[in-house]
Formats: sequence, structure tokens, C-alpha cells
Amino acid sequence: MLYSLSRALQLIGLAITFVVVVLFFDSSYKMGYLMSAAITGMVTFYAGWFLQR
Repeated sequence: MLYSLSRALQLIGLAITFVVVVLFFDSSYKMGYLMSAAITGMVTFYAGWFLQR
């Protein structure tokens, strides 16, 4: 159970970070929003990574 939760958190974090990278090329988004979304994706990914250990 814990393993699948940690993998799910990692995948969600990667998906959020991927979306931020794609949205970076759209000039209508502010850099502050993109930075906060990227940090959210990284924190989500590493939360899953730490749960897996």
C-alpha cells in the first residue's frame, strides 16, 4: 500500500513538473505562478521518494 502511494506521488510530481515545463513556453503565465507550481511538483515527487525509502 505504501509503495503504491509513494509511486503515485512521484508520478503526480513528475506530471506537475512536466506541465510547468510546457507552460513555460506560453508567455501568458507569470513566472511566480510557474515557480510555485514547479516547487509543488518537486515537493510532491520527493515526498513520494522519501516514502519509498
